[in-house]
Amino acid sequence: MKRIKELRKQNKITQKELAKLFHIANSTLSYWEKGKFDPNKKQIIELADYFNVSTDYLLGRTDDPTPPTGEPLGHLQAFRRDEFEGLTPEEVDHLAAIAATFKKQRGGEDR
Repeated sequence: MKRIKELRKQNKITQKELAKLFHIANSTLSYWEKGKFDPNKKQIIELADYFNVSTDYLLGRTDDPTPPTGEPLGHLQAFRRDEFEGLTPEEVDHLAAIAATFKKQRGGEDR
């Protein structure tokens, strides 16, 4: 999936950083970028959410990166990359759960 590498470079993120965000080995990401292995469905969706592109763009089915409209992007996009630095995967998941709770509580308010 050459688009992963292109998007990673456009966003100035290293393989090591992206692998850490997705809780995978650097070698796994390298294999994805070389087309030796493909991410699973959940990982494709999470990658598309993280890079704010459509899954079809990520898969090379279209040249239009525009993501579908609707719900906000996944929890990885909710934080800037530097806010993850030094956190364990468990801490990142904990922060995502806090954000989801906050959003749910805020959802009942009139705006």
